[in-house]
Amino acid sequence: MAGIVLQNPRNMRIGLRVLVVDDDPLTLMMAERMLTTKLYHVTTAVGGGEALRLLNTEARFDLVLSDLYMSGMDGFQLLQIVRAVYNIPFIFMSSDHKLDVMERGLEAGARFFFPKPLTMMNYENMWQFIYIENVEYFQGMNIEDQG
Repeated sequence: MAGIVLQNPRNMRIGLRVLVVDDDPLTLMMAERMLTTKLYHVTTAVGGGEALRLLNTEARFDLVLSDLYMSGMDGFQLLQIVRAVYNIPFIFMSSDHKLDVMERGLEAGARFFFPKPLTMMNYENMWQFIYIENVEYFQGMNIEDQG
């Protein structure tokens, strides 16, 4: 289970920690800006190798959002390691959104596949994939009674 720390239980996405992985600096910058405006805590990694270095530190993440095709370690390789070692929900993003590519990503264990460019709604709703992985945690919060 991801180590969830919620700042405001009435708004589940606030404070969730997202690791964004891409080899394109512009994509990383845009993702960081968009997610930050939605009150996520964002860490960016240039490629899969840097992502693994960050995952191996004391840093904790609730979700990994990764490009599919990157130089060096690609998204599929990163997903395989994240699933085996860290058990963190994983979402792919790619400008290659052919059906067979999307199916391959989902069959490999990604929770969702977003076509690039991502929209504000995509960023805003990423918390739902963390919820799916941690339903008991969120149900135990009894959110309706807090307020």
